[in-house]
Amino acid sequence: MNFKNNQRFWKFVTFFGSIGIIFLIFLLWILAWKSHKILIFTIAVLILEDIIGGLIKLTFFKHRPIPQSFSNIIQKIDAGSFPSIHSARSFSLFLISCIFAIWPYCIVFLIFWILIALSRVYLSKHFWIDILGWVLLSTSVVFLIYLIASYSTFLT
Repeated sequence: MNFKNNQRFWKFVTFFGSIGIIFLIFLLWILAWKSHKILIFTIAVLILEDIIGGLIKLTFFKHRPIPQSFSNIIQKIDAGSFPSIHSARSFSLFLISCIFAIWPYCIVFLIFWILIALSRVYLSKHFWIDILGWVLLSTSVVFLIYLIASYSTFLT
């Protein structure tokens, strides 16, 4: 495989970390399990992660490995390296599937997250620290939503 083919492959992989695709995959997964509670839980996690990720990118801006120029707030969020929101979304699916003990999907989403994380580094969109830093934040967001849902008897 030459470099151009590698680029195409990794761009295809990173596409699966976009919010629309993540949501579609998870929606199909939830419909298969017929659990609206897990769907609502997941939507809450994804929304909170995008909000926190955007705020972090604005507040603690860090250039990507190959810097992107920007002229407005939306472009600034997109040009920021930390955190990797693509990786956060896929890592959250992994955590959520493990929390709800759906083991075959847990393994699938772990592989999914590893591939997306590799694609973000390979395409020079993020440094490894951007991905690892978000693992900690993503874990915190998932467990925060889990605690809120547990105390509100949403999950019972």
